Amino acid sequence: MKKLTQAEFDAMIRDERGYINIPDETDCTGVNFHSIDTIAFGVRCKLGDGCTLGDCCTLRDGCTLGDDCTLGYYCTLGNYCTLGDGCKLGDDCTLGYGCKLGNRCTLGYYCTLGYRCKLGDDCTLGYGCTLMLDANNEMRVLSAKAAQHAS
Repeated sequence: MKKLTQAEFDAMIRDERGYINIPDETDCTGVNFHSIDTIAFGVRCKLGDGCTLGDCCTLRDGCTLGDDCTLGYYCTLGNYCTLGDGCKLGDDCTLGYGCKLGNRCTLGYYCTLGYRCKLGDDCTLGYGCTLMLDANNEMRVLSAKAAQHAS
């Protein structure tokens, strides 16, 4: 795992595949990366201190991670997702546009949160959970191995 220095952050550019895609508006100094060359960032992302990102993660435009968040391998955060302090996402989690997680939320491997899903503080979703909004804008658990405190 590598902690990015300010000089390394300033020297990064986007390659032809879109990797190392950290625009000027994105601040991720103080963030730990397993392998920085496999992570893609959209514009205006904000990452708190002590965050750890696994290989092949994608953070789309406007994502915000609080302090000490951990993303496993192959996680994808849609545009304008927000994670509170201390959130942990297992490998292969996907959050749709505008999802918001409170502080200290934990998502097991392969969890999916659809468009604008919100979880309060201290929520836990087990392996393979899928949460989506229905036609009435109410959150529904579509596939749950374990879901606690979803709201």
